[in-house]
Amino acid sequence: VAAAAAAAAPRRAVCRRSLVRCPRWLRRLRWHCSGARTKMAVPVGMLREGSGDAQKQAYQLRVHRTYAALRGLTLDVPQGPLEVSILEEALAYVARREAPEVTERFLRRAFSAVFGSEGGGGGGRGGAGEALRLGPEEVGAIVKECGGCAAAFVAWRTSGDSAMEAREADRELAEKLGVWSTPYVVDPSTEEPFIGETTLPLLALQLRRSGRLKASLAPGACDELPVAPRQPPPAPSAAVTPAGSRRRVEVYVDLKSPYAFLAIEPTYALQEDFDVELVWRPYVLDIAGFLGSAEVGAQDNKVRQGTNERSPGQWRAVKYAYANVRRYAAERRPPLTVYGTRKIWDTSLAGIAMLFAERRGRLRDFQQRLWPSFWRRDLDAEDLGTLAAVLRASGVDTAGFEEFVAGDGRRELMEIQEEATRRGIFGVPSYVLDGEMFFGREHLALLRLRLFEAGCATRTDPAILAAPYLSARNELFAGF
Repeated sequence: VAAAAAAAAPRRAVCRRSLVRCPRWLRRLRWHCSGARTKMAVPVGMLREGSGDAQKQAYQLRVHRTYAALRGLTLDVPQGPLEVSILEEALAYVARREAPEVTERFLRRAFSAVFGSEGGGGGGRGGAGEALRLGPEEVGAIVKECGGCAAAFVAWRTSGDSAMEAREADRELAEKLGVWSTPYVVDPSTEEPFIGETTLPLLALQLRRSGRLKASLAPGACDELPVAPRQPPPAPSAAVTPAGSRRRVEVYVDLKSPYAFLAIEPTYALQEDFDVELVWRPYVLDIAGFLGSAEVGAQDNKVRQGTNERSPGQWRAVKYAYANVRRYAAERRPPLTVYGTRKIWDTSLAGIAMLFAERRGRLRDFQQRLWPSFWRRDLDAEDLGTLAAVLRASGVDTAGFEEFVAGDGRRELMEIQEEATRRGIFGVPSYVLDGEMFFGREHLALLRLRLFEAGCATRTDPAILAAPYLSARNELFAGF
């Protein structure tokens, strides 16, 4: 499974409608089609100019192209709607009637036909930006090219019942598993979902622990996200970075984001391996704007009457996010505690307190005490006195804190918010290095690569490129 999963994983950027499932003992991967929304479901050329979605999609496309280039893949997104139903039919056929290796080759070839700069070998697109043009004959040729039987595919497709039954089976399976985004991977032994490429190392780790992962897996293959280039860049010529090579990394975080909580320690770890200045930017997310809102009881954890303003889909996304965060939190030693918040907190006061602690040179100490207590539900992020107490416990003289909250601190927080909007920041944690934005701690490995190439490494060991997404380190918050 490691080889098959790793081969599929780099195609997150081009996984438009694939549903992955790993059956018992991982003898093969079962591939299915789903109509669920994907991260790049809306072609860039169709987006409304200036909209928030347009900024997000443009960022995602840039990041996808970056990783594609590192992996030697072509990623040319067609400008306009994609009609890929015939490829979906072909996937349903090869996944059910052909050998697993044919399915794997077909997936590679099909994605290449959609997102490659040229269709080649039996159809596709004539050049960059052109619409996809694939008919039954072209797709049959692709099936044959991959070692399958083109005639059998045509017969299966034209028989009607077989293709219809396959589509219905895929629809029912997606409904049963609750598929709401793709790529969506399910471990059938636990029916636990893993959404997106970044979760595959965690799945591989769990499979390895349960004894279901093949022994031929390369050491460390499931410990890190495969984002570094196949060959690491040359190490800096000196063990110490040259004068003037220091880089400034701006870090946007929001206390109410559990993913930002997971990112704090590996972000601080950048300073151990690179000559960087971390500039922390408190950012207030509008979670209610895209995930709705609700309030639960402190003791029974039940939604309070009259507060539920979330759709079933929004609840599904929220519950998965917390479950996913807890999986990673459990890998830390000692484990991090992450309880779901009782409500969507206004974290502007916490952000201002971060700015105050930074001015006093005690931001690291403050964050060390702030984050764990909030995610244990021990801290009221909207209470000025509570935050002042955390500041004092961090060694901060709180004289003038209330005035700072009412004046300079509030203005600075608003300026940060406005600047973030201009930059296209839409979530946390987000990092900005030399004008390049990285959203999510899954991109810390790419950020390390950028710093390494810029000559900011403090030692020549290329191992500093590794940024385990499954980090077990918890030195910062241990004891707090």
